[in-house]
Amino acid sequence: MAIPEDTPLYDVLAPAEVQTCSALRIQPELYLHIKERVLSEVPKSRFKKVDTKKWFRIDVNKVGVLYDWFRFLGWIPSDDEWTLP
Repeated sequence: MAIPEDTPLYDVLAPAEVQTCSALRIQPELYLHIKERVLSEVPKSRFKKVDTKKWFRIDVNKVGVLYDWFRFLGWIPSDDEWTLP
């Protein structure tokens, strides 16, 4: 599913984020909500993919793909890198 350029919040996404939204068939608004929630939790507590799947009422596989991608990008630290204040 291609995301039309006139879709709300399309213009705030990086090209890779647009491609991810298209591949997962989610709207930019939902993607940004998930991204904001996940990234806001990083400094607060350790969490795993299974935890993030419980936070959202969408297909758990889509949340899992986003979790893996965020981890690949370094936005979610690996288990041995995770430090909390």
